[in-house]
Amino acid sequence: MRNLLAILAAVVLTTGLYGAGFFTAFFFLSAEPTPVWKPNRESASVWTMEPVVVAEDQTFERLPARPVSDQNLAARAEPRVQSIDEQVEPVAADLGSDPVQPVDVEATASVEAERAGARSMSTAHVQWCADRYRSYRIEDNRYTSYQGVSRECISPYLDGGGPVSDVGQQDYVEETASAQAYGLPSSHVQSCFDRYQSYRPSDNSYQPYGGGPRRQCR
Repeated sequence: MRNLLAILAAVVLTTGLYGAGFFTAFFFLSAEPTPVWKPNRESASVWTMEPVVVAEDQTFERLPARPVSDQNLAARAEPRVQSIDEQVEPVAADLGSDPVQPVDVEATASVEAERAGARSMSTAHVQWCADRYRSYRIEDNRYTSYQGVSRECISPYLDGGGPVSDVGQQDYVEETASAQAYGLPSSHVQSCFDRYQSYRPSDNSYQPYGGGPRRQCR
């Protein structure tokens, strides 16, 4: 008897559960959707296809126009031009507020000396050094070698441009002595210098553009 009652109770609960779900789904599906307001539904259009006459007898309250004085009209019609005195006074005030910086005589003298040295060098000398050394600086007539040493550029045109310093003479003597110590003729050294910017007379070698080990100049 208890088993029969348990089966009947389970059937009733299952039927009630399915029935409640069916009625809930039917209610949501059969309900009418909420109407969405649109300008073209049950209302006048935003833009009319035909012109509409606006009636003059409206209840709007219009405020009187603001009075404009003669001074404002004159100021708008004729823009004010500053006089020369008024323009000069602010500039003079700005100049007077800034302190006068003293001139550094040593720095000015060094700059003038560098400019004078650059002007004393001939154009042929500068062109020869610029074509031969990529790191050539016309300001001090020096270049940086592959060993990282700063040297003065010595060219065949330097005699006509300006004096040669002791450092440049020393570098030139060292290179010539190194070439003579290895038994290299001066014509061969000059030819290698003209062809290769990285030529080194100490071992008669140069650095190829593609990289890699140094090669002998032939």
